[in-house]
Amino acid sequence: TEIRQIIADTIAATGAQGVAQMGAVMNAVRAKVTGRADLAAVSQWVKAALGA
Repeated sequence: TEIRQIIADTIAATGAQGVAQMGAVMNAVRAKVTGRADLAAVSQWVKAALGA
């Protein structure tokens, strides 16, 4: 989905490599998807994408 692509792009842009950087990724993603997606679901997708 578009949201998952935003997550992937944000992870690549931030260089995040694990859950320790999840906060930085979520802050960037939140700015792009607020009002368009459930942030609880987005958080789960970010966590999964970071390998948690």
